[in-house]
Amino acid sequence: MTLSITDSRETWRCAKYLCRQVQLRSKTWLDHSKLGYDKILMFIYCWSHKLTSQDFCEHELGINHNTVVDWNNYLQEVYAAKLLAKPLVIGGFDLTIETDESVFAKRKYNVGRVPKQQRVYGEICRETKQCFLYAVENRSLASLMPIIIEITEHGSLIMSDQWKSSNGIGSANKEYDHQTVNRSQNFIDQVTGVHTNTVERMWDVAKPRFRRRFRNHSQMLDSYLYEFMWRKRFPAGANPFETILQDIAGYWPPK
Repeated sequence: MTLSITDSRETWRCAKYLCRQVQLRSKTWLDHSKLGYDKILMFIYCWSHKLTSQDFCEHELGINHNTVVDWNNYLQEVYAAKLLAKPLVIGGFDLTIETDESVFAKRKYNVGRVPKQQRVYGEICRETKQCFLYAVENRSLASLMPIIIEITEHGSLIMSDQWKSSNGIGSANKEYDHQTVNRSQNFIDQVTGVHTNTVERMWDVAKPRFRRRFRNHSQMLDSYLYEFMWRKRFPAGANPFETILQDIAGYWPPK
């Protein structure tokens, strides 16, 4: 097979038999796009290094707004599929999980039953730095406990602030050792040494970036949380560009 250009389209053409031609992008992940290969690779590279603001893509890559939105959505499909294919369970014996909930998005208009605020429940393992973030409408213990059980290994030591919903974690499931700190008095409990500084630092990173990119548009929250968790799963020293290319190949393998 040889590569040829026909009517501004790239095709594979049989070198011996002219009867067979196949479009290069046919039945691939690129079948939906007319963007040039060079710009596709540049966009993915820039995305992997968090350089896909609208202004940057327009001025540096020559990609318009709608195309930037499309390609962000395409990559969202990839990393969401990766996370869903290998659900994350964090913690375990001799490991500490810090847990908290925080407001990420504030809706400008409160219409009907739509809540004014969008809250996120988060966990992070102090030793491995693996994390889990989940948008929640109801932060009661009854609503959060199934999430905690699903994502937290039995035997984990869970540390939290003394917010109301978390106070019953230990009694609701005896598989967890639960300790708390009253952050209104001290960031670190002077007697037990319990603190939630690791999860607080996670919020310090996650929340400002979400607000810079999406300006509190709550409909983008789930997508952002998936991306944040995907990036946090990299082993030390991993190249995010190579990682997303591998995940693309796994999501849509060559045929």
